[in-house]
Amino acid sequence: MYWRFACSAVLAIALLPALSLALPGRTNPVVLRVAAASIRGGINAEPSMRPFRYMGMNPDSWWCQVPNCYQNPNPSVTINTELSLMHQLNVAVARVEFPWYQMEPAQGSYDWSRSDLIVNAAIAHGVQLQPIIVYTPPWAAAAPTNLPTPAQYSSFVRAIVGRYHGSIHYWEMWNEPNYGFNGGGYLWPASVSDYVNDILNPGYAAAHAADPGAQVMFGGPSSPDLSWLATVISTGIFDIAAFHDYGNPTGDSAGVEAVLQQYGKGNRPLWVGEYGTQENSVNDVNQQNLMKATLTSSSPIAMAIWYNLRDDNSMTCCPAAVHAAAYWGVVQHDNITLKAGFATMASLLGGSSPPGTPSPGGAPSPTAGGGVASSSTGPGSGLSGNPGTVIPTSSITRGGGIAQVVYMAVLLFGLVVFGFGIVVTTSVGAALTRMIPAGGNVKLLQSIRANTWSVGIGIATVGALLCLAAMLLVSQLPSR
Repeated sequence: MYWRFACSAVLAIALLPALSLALPGRTNPVVLRVAAASIRGGINAEPSMRPFRYMGMNPDSWWCQVPNCYQNPNPSVTINTELSLMHQLNVAVARVEFPWYQMEPAQGSYDWSRSDLIVNAAIAHGVQLQPIIVYTPPWAAAAPTNLPTPAQYSSFVRAIVGRYHGSIHYWEMWNEPNYGFNGGGYLWPASVSDYVNDILNPGYAAAHAADPGAQVMFGGPSSPDLSWLATVISTGIFDIAAFHDYGNPTGDSAGVEAVLQQYGKGNRPLWVGEYGTQENSVNDVNQQNLMKATLTSSSPIAMAIWYNLRDDNSMTCCPAAVHAAAYWGVVQHDNITLKAGFATMASLLGGSSPPGTPSPGGAPSPTAGGGVASSSTGPGSGLSGNPGTVIPTSSITRGGGIAQVVYMAVLLFGLVVFGFGIVVTTSVGAALTRMIPAGGNVKLLQSIRANTWSVGIGIATVGALLCLAAMLLVSQLPSR
């Protein structure tokens, strides 16, 4: 007797997923979604250089130099693979370094080959780039982190913004220009006033001269250093404020917003250019918790950009060799193995389309000024976080109304058949079979009456299969 109840229980458990889909309020009958993001989200690509490790292009980045490319021997494969992953994440922007060091090898002589490849691939994959203009070329300074003259920097900014103004609308002036001034010497050896006077303000003027609609942000400091930020905010010219935070970006944003308000610039959008945590596991619980807490928070943050897409390595060269491995990514180093955080981020950011994002398509055509054009809709407002500028995130549904009706009809019919089969296995079923009038096939009727439990289980199994078929049907419908 007990094994009969066990069989019935197994069939009932098998129906639980289908039953859960019929609950009210469900918009996606297959995919369980986390709460939608309340602020916009982006992702970082790997750094173009780590001059404190190797004085040249990072072998593990989009800017690697053949034959010293480590992630894939062909940098185009890495670039296109990662832009495709970024598109799948539905990120609003992809933050990527555009190393002046590599792009103007001699004064007034530009090498656009790799940047054209990146920009064209981003347009094809429908990803809005947010470049960082960083690292001084050898002809302008003794080291890539050393100060250029304002004229040298602004000349390059004018050239690059003019070339890509048709597809790129957000530009960052240097990366972590406090990192070194506060000790370390990694990315910036000079003072905050040097940064404002020689990089930020000349860069802003040059970018707006080349593209009046450009959105210029100051280089996010490596931490929410309020003293450093106060000097930049009070003396600098910018469209977007930024900071980096590997601790509590949501909590720290209030202090940064207060500084903006103090100097009458509270209308400037506030971006977190880098945040994240390392986790060497596909089950990246800590990474998921951080991105959910940040992206669903109620805070002054308008954009939070995760560092970074892929687990990467700090490299020496040449030949390329791993100095230290890092695990900040939502994808492992092979660009194939996705951590659980990848699906979480995609779910948080799903259904939104950023202002100024180019539509996917073929290769762009040069503009009249020699730049790269796209089907972009324009620069937008800098994603200020104001309800009027944030595009609501909607749930994913599958198929249209007719498909949902068919799904529900098959599911409910299957549940009815399943329930009837269970009833037949009981004493009620035995009583029902005795009500069947005698017909021509007496032996068959006697067999049914003697084996009501087996007949009921057979009917219930048919019902369960119908419910599973309904699940399979709806899983094959396209998302919209």
